[in-house]
Amino acid sequence: MRERLPRYVVVEVVPAGARAWEGLLQFLMRPRLLQFNLAMVLLGLLLAAFLVPDGLLRLQARADLAPLALPSFASGGDRVHVRFVLYAPEAQSVAVAGDFNQWNPQTILLEDERGDGLWTVTVPLSRGRHQYMFVVDGTKWVSDPMAETYQEDGFGRKNALLAL
Repeated sequence: MRERLPRYVVVEVVPAGARAWEGLLQFLMRPRLLQFNLAMVLLGLLLAAFLVPDGLLRLQARADLAPLALPSFASGGDRVHVRFVLYAPEAQSVAVAGDFNQWNPQTILLEDERGDGLWTVTVPLSRGRHQYMFVVDGTKWVSDPMAETYQEDGFGRKNALLAL
C-alpha cells in the first residue's frame, strides 16, 4: 500500500526525539565483550591510589573548616561553645563579628596557632539563631564560606546564619 501513495502522503507519526532515544537505548543495552589488558588495570589502580587519598584529605580539610557547635557542659545548659574557623593564609588578623557581640570586630579575635592560615576561636554563645561575618585585617568583611545558610545584610553582603 505504501508504494502506491505519493511521497508527500506517506507520513510516519513518531514523537519528536523518539528515534534518537531509541537509538541511544539500543546502544546502551547492546551486549558487548569487554577486553582489557593487565597493564591498563594496574595503571588505573595506581592513579586511583594517588588521587583518592588526596580527595579524601581535601574532604577532611573542608570538614575541619566548618563552624563546629559543641554542647556546653556549664550548669544550666543555656550556652553552646561554637568553634569559628576561617582559612585565610594571607591575613594578618581575623575577627568574628555578629549579633552576639553587637557586630564589634575588635572583641572576638581568631588565632592562627600553627601559622598555616587556619584561623580559629571558640566562643560560648546563647542558644538561638545568630548572624555573623568574619573581618579580615580589620577592614574586609567576609561571609563564612562554610556556612549552610545566609541572610542578606542590607549592605550588599551575606551574613552567615547559625542556629543553636
